[in-house]
Amino acid sequence: MIDSDGAERANRPIPPGSWHAGRQDAKLFGLGLSRTGTTSLHAAAVLMGMSAVHYPLCYHDLALHWLDGDFSPKRTAPFRCYTDLPTPCFFRELDRSHPGSKFVLTVRDEADWVDSVQRLYARPQPPSVRASLRHRIRVACYGSVEFDRARYLDVYRRHEDSVRKYFTGRPDALLILDVTRDSNAWDLVAGFLGADVATRPFPHLRNPDLGGLSWVLDAELPAKSERMRALVEVSCPP
Repeated sequence: MIDSDGAERANRPIPPGSWHAGRQDAKLFGLGLSRTGTTSLHAAAVLMGMSAVHYPLCYHDLALHWLDGDFSPKRTAPFRCYTDLPTPCFFRELDRSHPGSKFVLTVRDEADWVDSVQRLYARPQPPSVRASLRHRIRVACYGSVEFDRARYLDVYRRHEDSVRKYFTGRPDALLILDVTRDSNAWDLVAGFLGADVATRPFPHLRNPDLGGLSWVLDAELPAKSERMRALVEVSCPP
């Protein structure tokens, strides 16, 4: 149960003095591959008062601009936080085009991760235009449409290594987060972003299908943040 002070903090957005109150093109980019806690990071961003999109393809095919090489701030204008594929594939480009942005690399035990991806890919996907776009994103990130355990593990390892090396010496720009093991995840995220957070558990959502909560525009934050809070409370009870 959250006391009255905790309830007040739970409803409080990121304070004006935090990192993203300045430049409008400064974003929060999730660099974890799918099934590493990207849905949970998306939920946390919404609960902290950020407009956010999980799996950018779901909102007006926004991700296609990145696949076509356009990383300009005008393409990312609708949201402050971006998570899930293909965001992790373009961390270098997004860092260069969005100065002052923050990056969170979500990680998990690699054996658990690859098993989770295998289960995800086993779900039937009927042919459609959207499925074709999804395949294009998988090829961009994994070099393959079909699941291949050895390939995917290799991509996972190389991606984590590349991100760590790229951000060497920039602890203010990169946070590495394991939502399955970091019991102080809120403290880590709050310290990284300069945010004020609640005393509630950090979101730990296992179902990547958020429906209408996959994207939350600024104008939708009051209503959708309440819906997200209710979803998190059901999925992650204290």
